Amino acid sequence: MTEAELGIEIGPHAGPVMVPRSIKMPYDLDQACKLRAAKLGVSQSLYIRSLIERDVAEAGTGEQRPAWVQEVLSVIARHEHDEDRKAS
Repeated sequence: MTEAELGIEIGPHAGPVMVPRSIKMPYDLDQACKLRAAKLGVSQSLYIRSLIERDVAEAGTGEQRPAWVQEVLSVIARHEHDEDRKAS
């Protein structure tokens, strides 16, 4: 059986392993999170991961952010900048 037949990718070219994690949050926060993620054009999971990654990076772990995290943060920053310009 091959990787393609199994629908998986292995080896150094494979993406990072994602660990499913259930989080609990109040309904209002969940709705706000969904709306914000939609405004940014990303999934709710990606939005939450980016917030966690930003917090970990700002806490000074010294590790470099993965490229995908840098890309998500730049998308968020651009959208925040666009919203600031619209408000003024």
